[in-house]
Amino acid sequence: MKITNITSILSSAALLCSCGSVSIYKQREMEISRFEAPQKIYVQDFKGQDSNFRVDRKSDSLFEFRKKITGQLSGDIVKRLNEAGFAAESLPEGVNVPKGPYWLVGGSFDRVNQGSRLLRALVGLGAGGTKVETTVAVSSLSQKPPREFLTFKTSGGSNTEPGPGALILPTDPLDVVLPIVWASSMTGLTKDTSRTAKEITATLSEYLTQKGLPTQNPKLKPKRMRGKKANS
Repeated sequence: MKITNITSILSSAALLCSCGSVSIYKQREMEISRFEAPQKIYVQDFKGQDSNFRVDRKSDSLFEFRKKITGQLSGDIVKRLNEAGFAAESLPEGVNVPKGPYWLVGGSFDRVNQGSRLLRALVGLGAGGTKVETTVAVSSLSQKPPREFLTFKTSGGSNTEPGPGALILPTDPLDVVLPIVWASSMTGLTKDTSRTAKEITATLSEYLTQKGLPTQNPKLKPKRMRGKKANS
């Protein structure tokens, strides 16, 4: 039976794609009087102005979207820190910050760009890409008020996520073609947020290793943005 592929050109383009990524840049360290490994790391939800969220939502819908993505990031950071051997937990908004040999991780969403799912699906190769950028601040809770000692930025997105794929099925004598969009092109901001949490965890692990303190995985390294110095 004859099979007609009307999407061969777009399908071949998908073979050239690669995964998105998140990188660290503008890392800055400040001296603190007494440095020690944290017995626990607390994570707060990141803040962010409405204008930093370029998504197709407004008013209550935007509020719920922000609540979801900020909660996902802090939850993902806690999960990855625990997996990396650190004792970590979320610190809900309004709860007093404890004093002791602890760290506090917080920050802001500087840019959340939803991009275009349609372009990512039909074209790929960077078209309609998502973008998530944050500023991360780490503070020591061994004194009051908390003392900030490490800041850095993250940036990344879908980049050249997969574009279209096609599943060719001869469903009748006319050889009807059924194109199917790859689910991997639809991961969007959820995947970007997960990648951001991964790089934040790697940065904290690397920082402790450089200070000569033991970590469960001393080879855990963050991705550095090309052309950017580790400290600036």
